[in-house]
Order: sequence, then C-alpha cells, then structure tokens
Amino acid sequence: MRILNIVGCKNWAIDHLVYPLTQISKDIKVVYHFTIGKPKSTEYNKTESTHFSLPKIKGYDIYHFHSGAAARMCFKNKKILDIMKGKKVFFTLHNERDVDEILKWWYEGAFMRVDAFISPTKYVYNRFKDFFAQHKGSASVHYIPYAIEVEKFPYTEYYPKSDYVGYNGRVVEHKRLKRLAMASKRAGYDVWGTGYIEDSSYWRSIMKMDNVRMFILIEQKDMVDQMSTYRILANISRPYIETGTLSILEACALGIPNLVTPIGWAKDHLKHEESAYFVKEDDIGELHKHITFLMANAKLREKIRKNARKIIEKYDMDWYLKEHIKIYRRLK
Repeated sequence: MRILNIVGCKNWAIDHLVYPLTQISKDIKVVYHFTIGKPKSTEYNKTESTHFSLPKIKGYDIYHFHSGAAARMCFKNKKILDIMKGKKVFFTLHNERDVDEILKWWYEGAFMRVDAFISPTKYVYNRFKDFFAQHKGSASVHYIPYAIEVEKFPYTEYYPKSDYVGYNGRVVEHKRLKRLAMASKRAGYDVWGTGYIEDSSYWRSIMKMDNVRMFILIEQKDMVDQMSTYRILANISRPYIETGTLSILEACALGIPNLVTPIGWAKDHLKHEESAYFVKEDDIGELHKHITFLMANAKLREKIRKNARKIIEKYDMDWYLKEHIKIYRRLK
C-alpha cells in the first residue's frame, strides 16, 4: 500500500503533522504544492522537499490531500484525475474557516472525488457528519485531533526564565497579536514571540510597540529555549478559524499555562482553570484583566500546567500516526 501525502508548504505547521508519516515507512511519501517562496527555514524537515509534478504522483494507492489549494487544482486537471482513477482519496481540513467552502465545493462536484475526510476538531467533524447525513454523501468522516512529538517538549519542574507573555505563530490579523500586545502593556508585561510575518501591513502597526519582540523563524532545535522564557503562552485567535494551534499542544507538554480563546484543539480537550485559562470571545475587551489575574496567580498556573501535561501525553505522535494507518488500511 503506497500512500502519497500532498501538502501546501514544507516546514509550515502542517508539515509537522505529515512529515513524521513519511518516516515510518518507505511506502509513504510527501510532495509539496509550493516549494519556492513559501517554505520556512525552521530546519524541522531536512530530508523531504519534492515538488508536486505529474511524474512524482504516479503509482500510489492512496492520495491524501492536506491542502485545499492543491486539491482544487488536482480535481480540475484531467491528467491528474486519470492518475488517481480507481485509487482512494483522503482530505484533511486543517482549518475551521474553510469548512463552508469545502462543503459547497463538494456539493457542486469539485470535491466528490474524496472518499474520506479527516477532521482535526469536533466542530469540523460534526459539520461534515451533518452535511453527509443530509445529502447522503458517500464519503466517510473521521476525527483525528492533532498531536505533537511530546518527547521533544519535555516537561520539567518549570520555572520561567522571565515573566513574558508568549506568542507563537503567524503575524496575521485574526491571531490578534496587536490586541495581545496592548492588553499586556496595560497589565504591565512584555510580549515575546516567534513566528513569521504573513501580513506585513498589520505587522507595521505592531513593530514599533515598545513591549513586543518577535524572533522571526526560530529553528526547531531552539524552540524549547525560546518558549522557556514564557510565563504563559497566549493564543487569542478569533474562534472558528484555527484547528490547532500546535503551539498550544507544545505549551501543554512543556508545562507552560495556556491563555486562550475557545479555539481548535484547546476547545476540544482543555477546561477552564483546570488545564487552561479561557477568555470568552465576548470578554476579549477585558483581556488585560485576565492577563493580570493569571500572571499573578502562581497556584492556578501550577494546577493548569500539571493537568495539561497529563492530557497531552494521550496525544503523542505515535498515537497520531497509528490512527492514520488504521484508516488507510480500513479504506484501502
């Protein structure tokens, strides 16, 4: 059984979920839709860099798409459809924002070639299940929440090297770094983060703030040291966009308390003041008060981080890979 994973960009977050699949079998490969311009130099993936092309996608039994753009391109190309004819096609939707668009395309025929949808969050899973129940679609739907290589983010008797509010991820408006910086400043704290600039105009509105420091594209080997400077990790993205983020899982593993809005993986697996600290969307205007409270409450932070570590140990990469292999074998 030969499996080809089709991903958007090398070294982006999704690559952290797909690249490990390629390491467990010589029969599982990966190709990238974009190999020029968009790849990020985090040095996470040092071995796989094959660009998507017709010769490179021949001879597989299962085609697993992790990119909506790549899937749309393929399903409109007769030569590619001929290559995939009679083969199984999987699609993982790696964000919540596009679920309506994907279902619309499926209904109109663009995604009817897909045999199985994999959903990283309960929201996406339920939307797919409800849709196919209503429209009697033939595709199966599976729920596989995200996981990380837990061993690379070792829990310690954590004591932060500083009292920074941490931020990991793209600099893009829906992640609300600017709002986080303003609230942190009002609470008396600096924001230290790492990521890359996706929205340069948005970044220009932040870069001169005196309590923000971003380390652009830290290499993977330095990530633990970077995150060890955070007293908390904040992810206040708007809901129903993200399916992760992976930084939330990494913070759980390291023992860094998460301050989050109800998004993605956190919404599905963490509980307020038990394994994370949630800020409701309608309370985001009072973010500074929540930062002040959590940063000052050492007992609560200790409770959160210990409980979160227990949860993340259920979602290590070995478990994640086995869940995929089970579905591949069941539907081959």
